Amino acid sequence: MTILPGRILAYHRITAANDSPLCVRPEDFRSQMRTLLTIGLSPTSLADIARGRFVVTFDDGYADAYLEALPILDHYGVHATVFVCPAYVGRHQRDIDKGVHLSEPTPFLTWEQLAEMAEQGHVIGSHGMTHRDLPALADDELAEELSASRASLEERLGHRVVDFCYPRGRYDDRVVAAVAAAGYRRAVVTPARGSRIARGPFTQERVGLHREDVGWRFWAKVTRMRHLAGRLLPAAG
Repeated sequence: MTILPGRILAYHRITAANDSPLCVRPEDFRSQMRTLLTIGLSPTSLADIARGRFVVTFDDGYADAYLEALPILDHYGVHATVFVCPAYVGRHQRDIDKGVHLSEPTPFLTWEQLAEMAEQGHVIGSHGMTHRDLPALADDELAEELSASRASLEERLGHRVVDFCYPRGRYDDRVVAAVAAAGYRRAVVTPARGSRIARGPFTQERVGLHREDVGWRFWAKVTRMRHLAGRLLPAAG
């Protein structure tokens, strides 16, 4: 039997209440977890990703990672990595994105929810302190954004934080060096469509999962058949 390549999956939100491309329906997320296990992949962490394994990650720290995704993850025995911005914890997106009118409430995870997830074996990682564009920051701002985020998470959760996710997938050599200097051990990035990255501990490649990635389109992404998905359905990305 062919051993499928290890995959790091990148989600943002699990909700049926918003039709944004970044919002995967709970029923689709459940089907995806079932599919991954059925085709022989085993859940793991970023520290142990290898062929035949998969990691579920969530960006930004929206509350539906706890409200919607967690019961599904628990059902299938899957532990996720949740990348959060400490400055957003316990807040609401309307308080951060001024002037943005959302069709439904969009709260972020609370410290209590994060602590509960960590106690259950899920990994909490950093997404920067305030989701800033890291390559655009001066050296001192960059160092503060990275170190303050890690320190805040460690203080509130009581354990080491060594996983990082580049906000908006934006990074360069200087940012990678700063992430390592801030004490992180690894970082993930979701490449833009058609781009390739030099793989390493601080550029672990993910595949982004979106609302339209259901059925064979999901299969195409997790089995590295994105070139076929791109030809047949351009929006698959």
